Formats: sequence, structure tokens, C-alpha cells
Amino acid sequence: AALNGSASMLDRLLKAGADPSAALTPHRDTALMLAARTGKVEALSLLLETGARVNDKETWGGTTALMWAVPERHPAAVELLIAHGADVNARSNFVPAANGRGFEGRTPVTAPPGQQVEEFASGWMTPLMFAAREGDVDSARLLLDAGADVNALAGDGKNALGVAIFNGSYDVASFLIDRKADVNQAD
Repeated sequence: AALNGSASMLDRLLKAGADPSAALTPHRDTALMLAARTGKVEALSLLLETGARVNDKETWGGTTALMWAVPERHPAAVELLIAHGADVNARSNFVPAANGRGFEGRTPVTAPPGQQVEEFASGWMTPLMFAAREGDVDSARLLLDAGADVNALAGDGKNALGVAIFNGSYDVASFLIDRKADVNQAD
């Protein structure tokens, strides 16, 4: 029901006693995370209204429902999740460099306290970085309006602007530059 974003089926299951925050996969994905991938706001609203925890993370990549809605380019879902307290500065797990040659085949790990960026590492992405990677200006705007840290660094040291440029998301890059200029002019 969550994978399909079926609000009517979710409603039946929740009324029958289903836990809206139960871990549904071996890596502890929840119904909210699965439904966020569909972007169907009615299903997300139902789960949130019945107690789904908005900031739960799955255990493999450390992603949240917001981190799934953003790269799937669902700004209405992003807006709803933010309105329900989604952490706009949450980070995915860190993927350390493998012998200095890249991260292929490496398993994400929870970043230890004091983790520094590493050349050839990856992960440690914020929702804004996912929006930058996917070229989603609408979600980037929502995230910045909600307080997303534009200067946060991913595992390899790129901020959202660097991620946007690296991935050819020039509309997001331009938006981030314009937004920075607007902030500087206000000061």
C-alpha cells in the first residue's frame, strides 16, 4: 500500500491496527519512506496524521522520508514533510573512500563524531544536496525557506552548489547563486 501510495488501502490497514512507523524492510524502511517515493500527498498525510515518525532513518543509507521525496522530485510531498517537522539538515550515511580510488562497493556507515570530508568519499548528503543533484529547484527553494544549510559539505567536500554543478543541474546552481546574492544584499 505504501509503495503504491494508496491512501485508501493504508487507511484500512491503519484502522485495522497497523503501526505507521513499523520497519517494513530488512533495512528498516517505514511506510512513510516508501510512500514518500511516490509523492502521493494523501497517503503521506494519512501516515503523518496517524503517528508516522517523520525523521526515522533506514539503516543502510541513513535516509529519511524527506530524502526520498526530494530526489524523486515531489515538491508537494517535500512541503508536507517539512510542515510536519522533517529535518531539512539530516544527513545520509557516510561512504568512506576505498583505497583512494572511489566508493564503489563500499557500505555506508554512520559518520563518527568529528568526521571530516575525504577526497573520493561520498554520502553524508542533505536533502538540499539531493535536490541539487537531481536539478529540483522547487524542492531546493522549499528546503532553503525551511532553514536548510546551504554550506553543509557532503562526504567528498562538495556543498549543494558544488553538487549541482558536478551533476549538470545548472538551474539549481543558478538558483543557489541568486539566493546567496539576495542574502548578501540584505546584509
